[in-house]
Amino acid sequence: MWAPLAPQRRIPVSTSQEDGGECVDTDTLISTDFGPFPRSVLEHLLDYVPLTDLPSVAQCSRALKDLVYGEDLWERRWKNLGWEPLSSLPDPLLDSPPVKAKPKPKPAPRPTTNQIVDLLADLDWDTPTDVSGSDRPFFARVTRAYQLLRPFVLSFLTESSTSSSKLFVKTRDTQEQCTLLCILARFCSSVACCVPSPKMQDEAAILNKVQQATVYLETELRAAYTMEEAHLVEARAAQASVDVEKAEAAIHIMAHGAWKLRMAAWVLGPTSGDVLEPPYLTQLHQLSGSVIADTHILSRPLLNARLPYNPQDCMPEQLEAGLHMEPFRGFVEYLFSVLTQENELIIRIFPAEQPVAAALLERVAHTLLADYLATLLQCARQVSEELYLEWFVQSLSHMRRLMSLPGLDSSTVEAILSQVWQKHLADYLEAECGWMKQLLKETCNRWLDSLEMMLQAWENERNAVAVPPTAAEKRSFMSTFKDALVTPAVSTRITPVSKSLEQIRAKRQDISPRISSETAPPPSATAGYMGVGAAPDVWDDEDEYDDDPSSMAPKPTKPASVQAEASGVSTTSNPGQTSSLLNLATAVELIDVARLSLQRLDILQDCGASLREPVRKVIIDVVVALFVSLNEEHMKPGFDTAREQIGMYSPAKHDSEQPGGNAADHVGPLLLFFELVHIGDTIQQMGQVFFDRLGPRLLGKMDFTNAAVREKRRFENDLDEQVASGLSAGVELLVHQMEHIVLTHQHPRDYYPESEAAVDISTPTQACAECCATLRVYCDMLAACADKAVLDVFYEEIGFRLYTVLCKHLKRQIISMTGGFQVICDLNHYFQFIESLRQPSLTARFAALKRVGSLYIVSEPKELAKMVQDPMLSHGMMRPEEMYEFLRARCDFKTIESNIDAEMYGIKVREDCVIV
Repeated sequence: MWAPLAPQRRIPVSTSQEDGGECVDTDTLISTDFGPFPRSVLEHLLDYVPLTDLPSVAQCSRALKDLVYGEDLWERRWKNLGWEPLSSLPDPLLDSPPVKAKPKPKPAPRPTTNQIVDLLADLDWDTPTDVSGSDRPFFARVTRAYQLLRPFVLSFLTESSTSSSKLFVKTRDTQEQCTLLCILARFCSSVACCVPSPKMQDEAAILNKVQQATVYLETELRAAYTMEEAHLVEARAAQASVDVEKAEAAIHIMAHGAWKLRMAAWVLGPTSGDVLEPPYLTQLHQLSGSVIADTHILSRPLLNARLPYNPQDCMPEQLEAGLHMEPFRGFVEYLFSVLTQENELIIRIFPAEQPVAAALLERVAHTLLADYLATLLQCARQVSEELYLEWFVQSLSHMRRLMSLPGLDSSTVEAILSQVWQKHLADYLEAECGWMKQLLKETCNRWLDSLEMMLQAWENERNAVAVPPTAAEKRSFMSTFKDALVTPAVSTRITPVSKSLEQIRAKRQDISPRISSETAPPPSATAGYMGVGAAPDVWDDEDEYDDDPSSMAPKPTKPASVQAEASGVSTTSNPGQTSSLLNLATAVELIDVARLSLQRLDILQDCGASLREPVRKVIIDVVVALFVSLNEEHMKPGFDTAREQIGMYSPAKHDSEQPGGNAADHVGPLLLFFELVHIGDTIQQMGQVFFDRLGPRLLGKMDFTNAAVREKRRFENDLDEQVASGLSAGVELLVHQMEHIVLTHQHPRDYYPESEAAVDISTPTQACAECCATLRVYCDMLAACADKAVLDVFYEEIGFRLYTVLCKHLKRQIISMTGGFQVICDLNHYFQFIESLRQPSLTARFAALKRVGSLYIVSEPKELAKMVQDPMLSHGMMRPEEMYEFLRARCDFKTIESNIDAEMYGIKVREDCVIV
């Protein structure tokens, strides 16, 4: 609830303290607010009250009288008038700077009376009183200005022609006419609020007359400029420096006079405050005060003369020649030279606040440069899509030479130039994405075609054991790859795309040449990790340049073999190698294609803030397309092929087709898969290095919402799934291979030799040695390319499956006492292999299995029964029933079975059975 205000007793005008104190000044006790409005609001409202109405306002109340009489109001009015000293209208009071008088002490208050006093009798504007200006300097100057300017306004209304008004009769100096017209425009507008007043009631007619006077002055200035411009051209042709300086000085005066006229148009139009807003660069011709600037820009020979450069001169005679930059460089230098001269002239003539240089550059960009660029891009696109993409980027990059023009800051030039290229940006970005994706697809298809040829060649070939790469070889390769990316991806010079791609393909053929079934050489067992040191050399000629940024010719590069020898990695290329299913050279080519696009896009990012956001979106699309190609069109087909070969592999069939030799040589699909794991891990590291090189500057904020980050993680997850799926199939294949080895390569007499046969129990049997050798090959290969978590899972599964195979194998053997020692030798050999895997659970299990061999070298049934029932023999890993199953493999088990059963189960025929 609002409480009513209690009535307040007015303090008398003068009152005395009971103790004879001083009188109280009532002015200090009057509230500074006026009803519901604060004082600041009233002051602002009074700024818009016509000058002749202020006496009436002052009579409303004592508070309003104080506001009207206060010098703050008149100081604001004086500043809004914008008076400047004029030689044709000299006045000592107006021309001298005002000094604000010190406030006088207030007089003693007088008793109030009912007499009405004319508070502003001296504000009789028709017959203003003489005011010295010492007590109220701003009030005196405003009244004096009103007295001097009113006849000029009346002359506008009375004269039939604007040119015959007092403004143009009083002075013939154009500069002073412009200055006085701006003051009159303020005088007649809401800025100073000097009209309407007596005999000047029609405010619209007055403003219309002022507008006509402005147009008349602009016409006079334009005609005078045209004459002086002709004198300037003649003086330059005659090389008369004195005449040139005179002509430029005259134009300078005209330009500054026209620039002053902007204030007249501003105050006559809608206002947005006391501060003039800065003009837009593209709308200079729409701003008042730009009549000389517009005429100057339109008369420039650069815009009217024929351009001495043809965009078609930049087209190469042959596509392999790449970009023909010399004509374009000449065009850029021509623009820079001419605009430098024009800007220097603008600096000498026009006011520094007037953006004439920017407007001229904008006119040149949107007319001359826009037509040149459109023709250039059209011609380039007719030749080649790659040429079009290169010219779009290179033209903008070289045009940034204009950023060092005098009189213009680099951000202004960048904004103007980017507007021209932005018209073609959508087409370029679409073409860039399409070109990059098409090239990625062609690269993958080319690899798939060669893959089919390789698979056909492998049908009649014997796959060799691929030597896994050493840690030093992988470090050397990754170091070489990183060195290739150290050169910044942003470069103002890029090798032509067509030339780069031919180099990429040629070097890819050097690394992994295509093969045919007729010419495929036999695989080499020592070829190893294919081309690991040579692949990154694709980028050498692309990133190493001369110090001269204008040079486009790439430096000669080192041969791939030289760099590979320096890295210590063999580059022997063997088409029959299993690693060809997943090819490092192909991955390098895919990354290089994306890098070519990213280099162009990165240049555009640095060429203008308006280009940055749309270009960044395409950069993300390029990275996404790269990882999609690596994942779905390269890695997935390779791993799928490997799994198919693993599933179709038959150990017995291969053993019969290729008898003898090492069994490890026969499991080609498993070799293939492990080699794929090696290369897949390397490709994943390459993708990570490449992704890290891009960084947030290109990709923006790299969080989970970034499509590039999501696609990279999907690529890594899919790779892990492919590896896991392949490992699962590989384990099954390896188990089948172990079963085949122990079943077919274990001689029946290995554990049951003839009585007179010599037995060497110091070496394991062929089946045992071959099985462990096979497992050793694949475990070592996986250890070189998988992390510890994957290895642990693989070792656990292989060890457990081997344990199951060996248990089943021993239980179906016939083992003699002598053969028992051979069993112990084999079990020790298996244990040594398992122990090298460093899996505690497997080691304990095979340690228990190793003790099982002692069941075959003990002859006493009672001891055998105790051993079967002793849980410490297997350290609790086997139950007595399982130990008993192993015991059944003894060749004499039938003869000792009853005795063993009697000891184990207490079954004794003499004591427990009665024969009737």
